[in-house]
Amino acid sequence: MKNAALYLRLALMLVPVAACSRDSTSAVVGRDSAGVRIVDAPAVDSPLPWTITEIRRLGGADSGAASFTEASAWSVGTDREGRIYVLDRNNFQVAVFDSSGNVLRTMGRKGGGPGEFQFPGSLIVTADGEVSVFDFSKQALVKFAPDGSMLPQFSFQPYGFPAGQVKLNGDTLVMVIPTGGGENEKFRVQNLRIVSPRDSVTIARDSVPTPGMTMFKCVGMNIPPPFASDLAWSSNGSLVAVTNRVPYVINFFRGRQLVTSLRRGMAPVTATTEHVRKLYPEGMTVQFGGGGKCTIEAEDIIEKLGAGGDVPFIRAIAFGPDGSTWVERYTFKEETRKLDLFAPDGRYLGTLDGHALPMGFIGSDIVLFPVEDEDTGAMLVGLYRIGRG
Repeated sequence: MKNAALYLRLALMLVPVAACSRDSTSAVVGRDSAGVRIVDAPAVDSPLPWTITEIRRLGGADSGAASFTEASAWSVGTDREGRIYVLDRNNFQVAVFDSSGNVLRTMGRKGGGPGEFQFPGSLIVTADGEVSVFDFSKQALVKFAPDGSMLPQFSFQPYGFPAGQVKLNGDTLVMVIPTGGGENEKFRVQNLRIVSPRDSVTIARDSVPTPGMTMFKCVGMNIPPPFASDLAWSSNGSLVAVTNRVPYVINFFRGRQLVTSLRRGMAPVTATTEHVRKLYPEGMTVQFGGGGKCTIEAEDIIEKLGAGGDVPFIRAIAFGPDGSTWVERYTFKEETRKLDLFAPDGRYLGTLDGHALPMGFIGSDIVLFPVEDEDTGAMLVGLYRIGRG
C-alpha cells in the first residue's frame, strides 16, 4: 500500500507544465498536460496589510445559551443573514445568536430520540440556516430546519462511518471514510469521498503504517506516530480543497475533477521527540462516549510511537464567502499562529499572524475567530472587523 503523501510528491514532480506566467502576487501560474492549473506561490511569507479589529466576544457566560466554553471551526457556523450558530457539546444543544450576540433560540438536548444528541461532534450550517449536527453515537446527522423545527435525521450506515467533520451540499456528502487501523491491522487509510445518491468517488487518499494495538498507561489504541501523514480538507459546495499537510500542496477538486494545485515550496522539517513534547505539553487527552476521558503523557507516546514523519505545514483549511482560501499553518502552542490567504484564483495574498482558522463570516468585512479568555481559558467566539490595506 503506497503512502499518499509520497505519491503526491512524485506526481507533482513528474507532471510537465505546459505554460507558465508570473502574476502580480509573484506566484508562478501554469497548466500541466492534463489541464490542471498549477499555482506556485512564494515560499517566503509576506505580511498581509490588513487591520483586524475586535468588535465583541460571545460565550463564557455564567448560564444560558451563551455559557458555552468551546469554539472552533467545527463547532461554529454562520448563515447569509449573519446569524451565529454554536454547537455546545457540554449542554447538548445548538445555540443561535444574531450578529449583536442576542439569543434567538436553542435546538436539541441530550438523549437518543429525534432532535436529541448522544455524542455530538461537529456542526454544519447552510447559507439559508439549515443545521446539521454530526452525532458519533447515532452515526447520523441530527437536522433542524432554518426555523428550528426538527427534520428527519440522516443516517451514514449506507455510506460508511465518517471520521471527523462532514460537509453536506444538498443530497451530496463530503467526508473522510477511514479503513484499517483495527487492533491487528498495520495501516491506517483515509479516503476523502464525495457521496451522492447517484455515485461515490474517492478524490484523495492517505495511507500510513501503524504499529498495531499499543497499550498506553490508560488506554489501548492502534494509532500512527504523532507526525504521520494526514488529510486536511474543506468544501464550499462547488469545490473541495484537500492536502496531506506536508508538502505544502493543496489540491482543488470540482466534483471528481482536479482543477487546481496550489503549492508553496517550503523546506520540510523532520519531526523529533522534542516536537512531540511541544505538541503535547500537557499530554494527549482521549475522550470516550459518555464523558469519560484519559490523558496520555508525552513521554509515553514517545516511548511507544516515537515521532515519525515531517512536521506538517498545514493544520486546517476554510473557504471565505468570496471563494478565497484561508489556510491555518501548523504551529505549536507557544508559537504565533499564522493564516495564509489566497484569492479565489489561487494567488497568494499574504500571511496574517495571531489568528486560528475562521469559524464563519458575516458579510465580507466581519470574520469570526476563536479567542481564548485569559481568566478562564474558555474558547469564545470573537467577532472581528477586517480593514483591507
